[in-house]
Amino acid sequence: SLDIDVGRKLLSRYGIYLILGLIEPTSYGPPEIFGRLLSMLFLWFHSTVRLPGNEIGSVLGKLKSEYVIPWLKSVVKEHYELVIALLLPHPIEYAKVGGVWETMANRTSQVSECLNKLYDLMPDGIITYEIWDYIMPYWMEAIRLEVPENDLTDLNLLFRKMFDPDPDMSPSSLTRDQLYNFITDRFQSPAPASVQEQALQWLQILCLIDIYIPVPLLVQIFITGINSLQKLESRAQRREHYTMAGSSSNEQSIDNGLNLM
Repeated sequence: SLDIDVGRKLLSRYGIYLILGLIEPTSYGPPEIFGRLLSMLFLWFHSTVRLPGNEIGSVLGKLKSEYVIPWLKSVVKEHYELVIALLLPHPIEYAKVGGVWETMANRTSQVSECLNKLYDLMPDGIITYEIWDYIMPYWMEAIRLEVPENDLTDLNLLFRKMFDPDPDMSPSSLTRDQLYNFITDRFQSPAPASVQEQALQWLQILCLIDIYIPVPLLVQIFITGINSLQKLESRAQRREHYTMAGSSSNEQSIDNGLNLM
């Protein structure tokens, strides 16, 4: 079974050669066709993360490093919106290719596999800060609403690798501030209480699966959130004051007009 799997991976390189050879990263065509091919390539990338330390592993590793990764980076620059659509927790229908999408997998399994594919794209710089910052709120909200609390432990190892506090061990080139910006940004002024509450629920999920969150970062988040709420409250009070003042002025004008009649 292992030999068959390795053989399939070796044969798969011909399909990759065809995609990369026939389709330029700057090409434009029907998004459902290009998107499906990209989804297949992401799945292949995920399936070839752990390669054997022999000639076969060397061939596939060279294919990825010299051809696939540069091609994908160019595609991200040229087709940013399409790549985003493929990496969201609820991808468009034509992006549901292989893996859990061809089985009766539950939602936790779907989330886990799709996040694993996302994680496998991080070490090589394919997932940029802009992509990460855009898609992670959708993923955290999907986890909050769709993954039972008892299943959160299934995501523990994956999230620990994604949010690894050790820069030498982190799979991406993102800094700690960039990794958490999708949360901290929701406490910036003028963030209403409902937006901050949602971000706090995401922090709670990270805590439930034992993700290390730096204390200074938490302190910064809470201070920023409090300041933001205070500014909103101050604005609301000023608005109320001006409204009442304007109303009193109008009523006085009416009274004066009546006295003159």
